[in-house]
Amino acid sequence: MATTRYIPATMGTQHPDSASRRVLIQDEVAEAVEMLSPEGFGIEEVMVDFEGKLTPWHQPWQIAVALRERELQPGVDVFITPRLPSAEAESVARQLMGLLAVLDALSSAASTDQPPVIHQVVIPMTQSGEALWRVRERIRSVVDLLGPEFSRQVSSEALQLIPLVEDVPKLVSIEQVLGDYLTYCAEGGYEPEPLRIMIGRSDPALWYGMVAAVMSNKLAVRGLHRLSRQAGVEVAAIWGAGSLPFRGHLTPDNVANVVAAYHGIHTMTIQSGLRYDHPLEKVRQLVDFLRRELPRKPPVVFDDEEREEMVAMLGVFAKYYWRTVGRIGSSVAAISDLVPRQRDRLTRNSLAGYGRGMHDLSELAHLVANSAVAGELDKEPVPPQVTLPRVIAFCAAMYSIGLPPEFIGTGRGLQAVSQKLGEPALHRLLNNYYPSLGQDLAAAHRHLHLENASAFLDETSREEIRTDIALCRSFLELEQIPAAQPADEYVSLVEAVQPLLVRVMQGRSLSDRQKQPLTEMILALGRLRGSLG
Repeated sequence: MATTRYIPATMGTQHPDSASRRVLIQDEVAEAVEMLSPEGFGIEEVMVDFEGKLTPWHQPWQIAVALRERELQPGVDVFITPRLPSAEAESVARQLMGLLAVLDALSSAASTDQPPVIHQVVIPMTQSGEALWRVRERIRSVVDLLGPEFSRQVSSEALQLIPLVEDVPKLVSIEQVLGDYLTYCAEGGYEPEPLRIMIGRSDPALWYGMVAAVMSNKLAVRGLHRLSRQAGVEVAAIWGAGSLPFRGHLTPDNVANVVAAYHGIHTMTIQSGLRYDHPLEKVRQLVDFLRRELPRKPPVVFDDEEREEMVAMLGVFAKYYWRTVGRIGSSVAAISDLVPRQRDRLTRNSLAGYGRGMHDLSELAHLVANSAVAGELDKEPVPPQVTLPRVIAFCAAMYSIGLPPEFIGTGRGLQAVSQKLGEPALHRLLNNYYPSLGQDLAAAHRHLHLENASAFLDETSREEIRTDIALCRSFLELEQIPAAQPADEYVSLVEAVQPLLVRVMQGRSLSDRQKQPLTEMILALGRLRGSLG
């Protein structure tokens, strides 16, 4: 029988979303100690990230040694949880190298008579139970092959997987994805409980828009709760959120709203933008708040009829977002390549790097019971040759031109829900399914400069986004909220970067003399809004 372990409420990550601090890989060990120390941020868990990143393979063990020097026992007092590369998006070889780093840390701990310093690893971009089981079997094979080479025997059974699900259709159908995995585990003689799952918030927004991402996340929490009850397996959810509304809106000022919106989540990520672009004491208070409040919140329960309506709604919003982003994605990708790299990550254009391709909406259409909405999704053509940047660079690029991506497709989605599903459905959306939409859009509205952004848009996209913003203002009365108005300093900086970014969008190069002030202004914009991307 697997042992039930303490579930941390907070997980510090190595995301490159801070505008205030660039962290080199050689500084990440000290950073991890700062995160986990009571006199630092007081976070309980750190995710060492090998996905799309140049993390040294020995970093997990280095962090474990540094923690012990501070009299913190890794695996007992605080937790180290690596994220391995995706075998599909990167390569099996890179995933195996990350796995060897984990096994080396476990063997090193055992050789000094320490308890295991790593209990779990995150598997990104999980698409199916079968793919997750292949990782489980890969771990067994590696341990069987290389176990004798380690100084102490390491058990593959003790290392549990945390699937990271970050695609809207997979989040909506998460019960099936993880139910299939549990079936493979039972047939393979492996007992995975208790099961931790990471729910992606940023990539679903990148691919399908903010509203679809929020609603798919809430449906995933519902699905995990049902799976836990039906399968008799303890399931604990990690919510991977950033500070900007597009990526989750987890900030000191908004943390109470976030906890209220996501009852049933056990752990939330504390990313770099939150840690370094907000006052330390406020972040420490946020961490304490999550530790107190998250374990007390039972899951939000939506019945089958509400679930069906939410899936139809997220399909409506996804269609409008997807249509516009498919048209402007190439220009945004060109601008995103100029966003300062705040971590040593693989670039989108490197041999081992990868972007985010636009998805066919047919998979989502098959999950929508409303035939009219499903039919419209099925008819949407895939934009040709559009590969989006990773979400932090995407957000930074969009905000830097004056167009917060939160608005794309949202206004037209609100109007379509009202017209196609009815006013009562719209009321349920704004009061039951996504009651914090107005607060999220008000926060984004502070960084809107539509006139400036128009220089980067074709005529069709410009008109669609004007419509989105006008409808959002009308439905949610954003212009009547004083805190939603852009600050003069922010507006001036957006206007100052426009000529250089337009030059890039047109395919013209920048000199080093032009790149330096552009970098400084992009970072300054990020600091003003509380996160680079």
